[in-house]
Amino acid sequence: MKTKMFMILILIATWQIQNIYADEVFNRLQSGGQNVVYLNPGMDPVFAVSVGYARSFEIKAINRILTLTGDITFPIFMMDFKHYKIDIGSRIAFFNTRFNVLNRLSIMDKGTDNPVYTGNLISIEEGLLFGFFSPRWYAAGEIDYEKFLFTHIKHTSWYKEYVHSDAKDGWYSSTGGLFTFGLQGGYTFRETVEVTLRAGMYWTEAFNSPAGAPFIANIGVNYHF
Repeated sequence: MKTKMFMILILIATWQIQNIYADEVFNRLQSGGQNVVYLNPGMDPVFAVSVGYARSFEIKAINRILTLTGDITFPIFMMDFKHYKIDIGSRIAFFNTRFNVLNRLSIMDKGTDNPVYTGNLISIEEGLLFGFFSPRWYAAGEIDYEKFLFTHIKHTSWYKEYVHSDAKDGWYSSTGGLFTFGLQGGYTFRETVEVTLRAGMYWTEAFNSPAGAPFIANIGVNYHF
């Protein structure tokens, strides 16, 4: 029972650094070789900011554009790298039409450092973005599932001395998963600057609302070059 409760506390902490990623920018990458630098501040579920880079490549064999991405997210008010999320991913569209479905795959590393423990969560996320995408604007819904694969915990000496002397450091196996449901949209100004809005909510894989703020709300500013 103690182990289960402790793992729940771990998940609550790691949820504090959740996905603020700029999937919406990739709808503007209509040909291979384009680049995007993006900045996304917002609530997800704490106030955080995400900065990243994306580049698209043309896959001629399947007549599709593959976009590779990398970004880092951290809390706005902390502005340190002890609490972070690193996201490496890819995006590709199913069709060559304005009504489209985009597949998203990401591998993430989330870290936290607090008076109880230092932790790292490794997870993988699969998601779909579906809606209308024009050269100037877009509107879409999204659904994602993140699976927590491994969690590494190193307890502090304070925790071992005053709370649980037998606490074990090391790797823990899968601790659950998280669904995201949301809406998003964006508009491009002067062909280079895009402003986006995203809103949604989280649910655990058991469809229980997670601890903390269960919603997403962020605004993005993306520069294309």
